[in-house]
Amino acid sequence: EEGEEAATVGQSVGGTRASSKGGRAKSIAVARQQAGAGAGRQAGVWSDPDLQPVDGGPPTMSRKLAHAVAVNDTVIVTWANNALWDFVQSWVAHARRQGYTNFLVGAMDKEIGRNLVEHGINSFAMYDQSKNHSGVGEDHLQWGGASFHKMGRQKIALAQMFLNTQLNLLLVDVDAIILGDVLAYFRRFPEADVLVSSDMLRSTLKPGDDGLELPADAGAPMNIGIMYFKYSANTLAFVSAWLDVINRDDKVWDQNAFNDLARIGWDPVNKLHPKNKRVYMGWNDKLGVGVLPVASFPGGHTFYVQRLYEVQQVEPMMVHCTFQYGANMGKRNRMREMMIFDDPPEYWTEDTYISVWVTKAPSMPPQEFTRLNYTDMKAYNVQGLRMQLEAVYAGMGLAAMFNRSLVVPKLACYCDRYWAPLEQCQIPGATQTRLPFVCPMDYVLDPIGMADPSSPLTLRWREASFFDNPRCPRAVRDSKLTIYTSQKAREPREKWVAQDGGAVLVLPAKLGEAQLRSVLSKYRHYKWWWFHDAPGAFKGFEDPAQQEAYVQRVQRLQPIVQPANM
Repeated sequence: EEGEEAATVGQSVGGTRASSKGGRAKSIAVARQQAGAGAGRQAGVWSDPDLQPVDGGPPTMSRKLAHAVAVNDTVIVTWANNALWDFVQSWVAHARRQGYTNFLVGAMDKEIGRNLVEHGINSFAMYDQSKNHSGVGEDHLQWGGASFHKMGRQKIALAQMFLNTQLNLLLVDVDAIILGDVLAYFRRFPEADVLVSSDMLRSTLKPGDDGLELPADAGAPMNIGIMYFKYSANTLAFVSAWLDVINRDDKVWDQNAFNDLARIGWDPVNKLHPKNKRVYMGWNDKLGVGVLPVASFPGGHTFYVQRLYEVQQVEPMMVHCTFQYGANMGKRNRMREMMIFDDPPEYWTEDTYISVWVTKAPSMPPQEFTRLNYTDMKAYNVQGLRMQLEAVYAGMGLAAMFNRSLVVPKLACYCDRYWAPLEQCQIPGATQTRLPFVCPMDYVLDPIGMADPSSPLTLRWREASFFDNPRCPRAVRDSKLTIYTSQKAREPREKWVAQDGGAVLVLPAKLGEAQLRSVLSKYRHYKWWWFHDAPGAFKGFEDPAQQEAYVQRVQRLQPIVQPANM
């Protein structure tokens, strides 16, 4: 019995066992300011002689390990391999900020296992000790691949394994960041056996209501990136049945299987829990299921695009990075844009920076835009992006010329980006999106293309909120030079303008590269150069090869647009 419980997840997959608005703003600001706090070492459970590290990595999961970290009979679990070590550090920092100690991180390879032990993070080995990895590649967060499907089976095996220890379980993907006291929230709904997030793109609730979604209106697919299981023999039986389905066909998507099972006999109008009408009875009336509110437990669109928590006037409790582009690089950038990714201190200080002012932006009123036909909507959106990107492309050239990182500015979008047809420029169902909206960078510029290592033109960048983040040191923010260009200026001149943060440099228009380098060389001690008119300052590279590399880079970073038939 103990040997079976101590097996790695990879070994377990093959078999089953029956066994108020101001307060909201303040809480988000505090979370951002404290990002990284508490991410240092802690004792962990390694002092227990039965839970000693193995070859520098954590032990395999066992009943004793689970109960050693559990608080109030509840444990929080996520997992990752070493390619996602920075995701884990960010996830742990946010969990600790809520005062949680009852979490475990599953190590999918020996390298991250050793990192987890070294940093005092309670963890368990999911890898075969003889192979050093779990058999799941570093792309397991990327939708649809072989690693994605294999990780799905391991996820369900994790749920079964921990429920076998007779503990309540919060099982979450490592790109699902805890922003509030989610465990206190879950305790509000004792009638639910399972609480799960949703891919729904609108709320069924009135503003200010942070309860569960209304079952009759919440028919969108449930998303298993955030799942809370209240322990019972019945809940364990459901998870075991779920794992049986996956093991019978390795092409079945774990999330589809969950939705199909949970909604067997589903009647969201008549089959509700007698004590809570927002909990529906699923799995042939044997399982109480609650759909977590999409404003408080948002996905990638409801959080990063719609900012639905503002519309619904509730606090975001946990955000899952779905509906995004650019693989893991895109996820990091989105979290950074919203200031919830835990970067080390050197991220803010190791470089020098250029930012640009977007002088041209689309401004059509929403009511006028919605009267356009779909073709004209898409055309206006692309026109607006090209207008804004004129400054961004010039900023890329300046950043490459002076070996600085470009702080990509906020960009306004009128249309969604989606892998399927849009409806009037919106993802079907996203009816609460406010127009225009600040779009994530991956809506417009491909993060992977931005980091293209094959290009001879080096381009480094930071997210739009870089200087707004409370973690950006004041010494960096205050080391700012604002740069204007003027058709009337005959030579560079310095000014001091309080509204622009201090030092201002006015440059003559149409300076060539050599002249620009000469003038700005004396200001290289400033950490931050802010160009008010980047297209006016950047006139290209004098070296033909460099100019060609720049042109090719810009051509590969044209705004991403929805295909004509979508």
